[in-house]
Amino acid sequence: MSFSTLAIGSGELSNAIIPPHFLMGVGASIVTYFATYFTVEKLILPKFFKSSALYQNMEKLTPYKRTSFLCIFPSTVHAAVHCFGLPTLIALGYSEGHNLQKIAFYDEIWPAFYQGFFAGYMIADYAKTYEDLETAYVVHHIASCAAWFLSAYLRSMQWQTTLLQFCEFSTFFLNLRQFFLTSGYPSSGTTMTITNLIFFLTFTAVRVVPMPMIIREWVTLGFHDMRAKDGLAMASVGTMFTVIHCALQTTWFAFMVKKLVRALSGAKDKGDDDDDDDDEQADDTATKKKD
Repeated sequence: MSFSTLAIGSGELSNAIIPPHFLMGVGASIVTYFATYFTVEKLILPKFFKSSALYQNMEKLTPYKRTSFLCIFPSTVHAAVHCFGLPTLIALGYSEGHNLQKIAFYDEIWPAFYQGFFAGYMIADYAKTYEDLETAYVVHHIASCAAWFLSAYLRSMQWQTTLLQFCEFSTFFLNLRQFFLTSGYPSSGTTMTITNLIFFLTFTAVRVVPMPMIIREWVTLGFHDMRAKDGLAMASVGTMFTVIHCALQTTWFAFMVKKLVRALSGAKDKGDDDDDDDDEQADDTATKKKD
């Protein structure tokens, strides 16, 4: 059984410095982020969950950890927009233009809007959490935002950026993990073990497994096509962003494998205490539940 490709757009380009739909996506994403954050914080949780262990435990968190917890709600909305929208169709190969010209083809309408939505989330999330954000996440947010704006400016790399937007699929389970911890589930219980395993598997599937293909595409085609279209300097910048993406995902994957091996072996050393700070914070403030 074969599937026909989805004709998403004509690929015609405007004279605007940044595509208008991209900027619309940025604005829509920032508004969505803060609307979701404050609706959950000020309305949903106090009105419907005030007597729950979730709410009581959240109120006991440090200000930064409380903010980090509340950020999982706009993060989940952000992930849903990309995973149940147009980026998934492009990532799965339903756009003929993107399939044929992975660097040069650029659609300024809805694919650009979704790109802007992604960049807008990075701006909003950084603005909300930058004071205590870990170095890796600072690099991730700034590099992602810069890469997406560069893609829009050059009208290049839309296929690459859209493919990475689909990586947000694993974010659902990362956020679910934090939700369960704050709700009072012990980090060593059955529910958390299953959630951690699903998160590990989805992270591996959407972020780690595609990396060899991403590297191969860039080395064999992407760099040369971008150099021909946008010049050597911009192709080198594209290489830098590709390296940053792969380095971050590899670092996080290695960290998760290390924790998984320790969990399966029952080993624990001094390093685990630092690794498990978030888990311990959630457990210490939680109302313990049996799985």
